[in-house]
Amino acid sequence: MSEGFCTFDPVKETITSYLNRFNHFLRTKELPAGGDGEELRKSWLLRVIGAGPGNTLDAWCFPDTTDTKIYDKILALLRSHFEPAKNKNSERKILTPGGS
Repeated sequence: MSEGFCTFDPVKETITSYLNRFNHFLRTKELPAGGDGEELRKSWLLRVIGAGPGNTLDAWCFPDTTDTKIYDKILALLRSHFEPAKNKNSERKILTPGGS
C-alpha cells in the first residue's frame, strides 16, 4: 500500500473499479488538470499499481517505456487487457432462457 492506496489485484476487483477508486484518491491530492497534472497522475498510477500490472504495462509499451506514454494511453492499455471485450454471442446465451 502506498500512502493509503493499495495495488491493483485483478482477482479482487475490476480495472474499472480500481481506476474509479484511484481517481477519487487523486482528487484528495488536488492535482492540477492537464499538463503537469497528467504527468503527476501517471506517476502516481505507476507508483501504486503494483509490480505485476506495472511489468505488464512495461511489456505492452515495448520498445517504448511508460515514461513516453501519456496518462490516457496507459489507462487505455490497462482497460484493454484487464477488461477485454465481451463476446456478444456468449452473453446472449447467458441471458436466453435455457441458455441456448
